[in-house]
Amino acid sequence: MNFRTFLLGAALGPLWALTAHAQPAYVIGNSYSFQGETAISPCSSAGVPVAGAAALDAPNASIFRLVDTLTAGDAVIRFWKWPTGNTRRASFNYQGGDSTSTAFYFLLPKTARSRTKQEKAGASFNGQVPIDPVPAPVKVDPLVLDTSRHPLGKDRSFIYSIGTNFDFIDNVQVAKTYHDLRAWLPQLAKRNNGFVSNLGLEFGFNRFRTFSTPDSATNEYRDVRPLQVVANGDTTYVPTFITNTVKDKITARFDNIGLMLNPTIRLTAVDRKDVYLGATVNLEWQRSVLDKTIVRTYNEVTTEEAPDNWARPYELNYGQLPPGQENFRTTTDNFYGGLGLRLMYRDDFGTLNMRACMGYSYTMITPGNEKTLEASEGIYYALQAEIIESKVSGVKLGTEIRGFFVDNPADPIRAFPRFSLYIAKEFRLSKIAELLSAN
Repeated sequence: MNFRTFLLGAALGPLWALTAHAQPAYVIGNSYSFQGETAISPCSSAGVPVAGAAALDAPNASIFRLVDTLTAGDAVIRFWKWPTGNTRRASFNYQGGDSTSTAFYFLLPKTARSRTKQEKAGASFNGQVPIDPVPAPVKVDPLVLDTSRHPLGKDRSFIYSIGTNFDFIDNVQVAKTYHDLRAWLPQLAKRNNGFVSNLGLEFGFNRFRTFSTPDSATNEYRDVRPLQVVANGDTTYVPTFITNTVKDKITARFDNIGLMLNPTIRLTAVDRKDVYLGATVNLEWQRSVLDKTIVRTYNEVTTEEAPDNWARPYELNYGQLPPGQENFRTTTDNFYGGLGLRLMYRDDFGTLNMRACMGYSYTMITPGNEKTLEASEGIYYALQAEIIESKVSGVKLGTEIRGFFVDNPADPIRAFPRFSLYIAKEFRLSKIAELLSAN
């Protein structure tokens, strides 16, 4: 199994595991309600079960606050208060119903999470009131992603991002401004059943930099030169053998602008708020400007006899000795068509976006560039991932790996995988429109 196959398997495996086993995110301090009677067990505030205490059935639609989560995935909860005189106050809030006595805590099994849903903070709920004051709202940037947690299968978004790329070739430094503009329509038809309801579309424009890992090569250049020797008034010439070992360090950067159009088929339930998984058709065009630099170092050795590794007869190529540095600049148009998976996972802290695809690609050299280069085609793969802090700042950290299966290892355009790493801030265009209309 080669490295590319391993890389694809390592990326797609977690996608499946994350989707199959994802649980609704639980955040300490948030409030939730039960969707049906659910078995719970008395415990201490630290989650230690009360010895000999019988399990109770939490009332349907009752609301609780999450106090803590345990390693095993169980949750420590405390119910909102029922009014004085209500029998549930003595069973679920305080011993004897007296607020000055012992408060009750309960253990909610991990397997029961699917029977709960998050509730917005409020003054009361079905006769219950919060057990402590509602936390002050967190100040958020008005232009970041909407945090109201709409179902991912319906949550349309139009987002612009601006930031910077990181360049790892010459130490770590920022380089080139990063831009992207994306329209995400997970459900084209406003209906909740039928195959058409699963169809979506993603469209985007981006400008970013990628780079290939530095490559190296070593070549020898050989020559035979006469050396003048004067002895006892006589002048003679003896051959000397020159070996110049040249080491090349090759770096390549690609500055890209591109368009993408990705039809999608949703595979998860339309009303899920935590996970979206879809099959996608990946259609892309990218114009890439390659800046390739070769820096050389020389090590020349002179001997009186031909080295053992010289071929006989001698192959002398010193006249082809290259300069100390060469720069190449080439512009290409790249077309991609493939199939893949689109995953989005979201909890109360942020969003994870991932995309993996593979298919056919065609690279065309634009007019006016290096004439020795020819158009090329073949199989490509691409892996993309973004982590977005969507609650407060709207900052995202993203990466892409794109590579090709090639027959010619000397191909300067497609021989090595391309990498990118960027940090950017997202702006939801609907939020910008709201601010403009308010002024």
